[in-house]
This record gives sequence, C-alpha cells and structure tokens, in this order.
Amino acid sequence: MAELYDSPIEVLIVHPGGIATNISQGVEGGGEFADTFLTTPPEDIAKKVISKIGKGSGRVIFGNQAWRVYLASKIYPLFMRSRILFNKIMPMKRGK
Repeated sequence: MAELYDSPIEVLIVHPGGIATNISQGVEGGGEFADTFLTTPPEDIAKKVISKIGKGSGRVIFGNQAWRVYLASKIYPLFMRSRILFNKIMPMKRGK
C-alpha cells in the first residue's frame, strides 16, 4: 500500500468473517461448520465493502467472527491460532 500512497489508486483490505457460501459443501463435518461459522449472507459483506469504497477507510472487518479472528491474528502467534482453530473444528468433524 505504501507504493500507492501518492497515486489515485485506493486499496481496501477486506477481512471477511464466516460468509455463508457453499465453500464447505462436500467436506466431512462441513454442514455443522457452516451452520456455526459461515452465517453472514454474502450480500451483507458485498454491501459493506461497497459502502467503504471511496471513503479512505483502508480496511473492512466484517462478518461472523471477523473481529475475533482479526484481533487474534494480531495478538497470538500462528501456532496458537492454529491450535485454537483445531480445537474448535475437530469436535465438529468427530460429530461431538
């Protein structure tokens, strides 16, 4: 982004949370994962991004769990984030 500072090009970084798409179809345990985490309608994130274009905000953090994941990415090292996700997702895969 620094190289575009003096240019007319605007950069908008999007950190989407769990968006309700078909990305988890065909994945074992995907239905429960989708029901739990992928809950934000795609139309909502699209509207949010469009509303930020031209406003100079630079970043959009929106959707289910988006702020939690964003803040965790700033605070926790990668191995801890991976462990937290593993502990959340594995019980779903096992059907617990």
